[in-house]
Amino acid sequence: MRTGSGSTARDSERYMALFAWWGLALQPDPARALLISYGLGTTARSLLADPRVEQLDVVDISPETFDLAADIHTLDPMDDPRTRAHVTDGRFYLAAKQTTYDLITGEPPPPKMASIVNLYTREYFEQMRQRLSETGVATYWLPVDQLSPRSAKSIAGAFCAVFE
Repeated sequence: MRTGSGSTARDSERYMALFAWWGLALQPDPARALLISYGLGTTARSLLADPRVEQLDVVDISPETFDLAADIHTLDPMDDPRTRAHVTDGRFYLAAKQTTYDLITGEPPPPKMASIVNLYTREYFEQMRQRLSETGVATYWLPVDQLSPRSAKSIAGAFCAVFE
């Protein structure tokens, strides 16, 4: 099943988990993590599998997303006491909160969807950078198979300009 940026296909679940595992491998102390765009909870579940994660803030604009994921998983990541859900736009969350994170990862829907393009801009990546701890790590999904080469290069360039 595929919905927006979520899928229950085995290969999709594997790459979604990699966003968590890659960041966890690079971050020696991932106590505080932020996931922007919940999807079906695969990345959240992978983050929570690491006992070093003490707090996971999950941001998604749609409360229905959390409900759908709860119906799919037998172990719903939102039931973990370390998890806090925030129903809001990722940009607004980053702008409003002064919290810093050891790990930030995001898997928003493709930027061709209405208003989602704002989650793929240099300004947005700068907001993410500002919320990282001094040794913080960021990973982010770039759906290159759904973009023109020019668009993919532009987004990658914006990310790399912020995260050297």
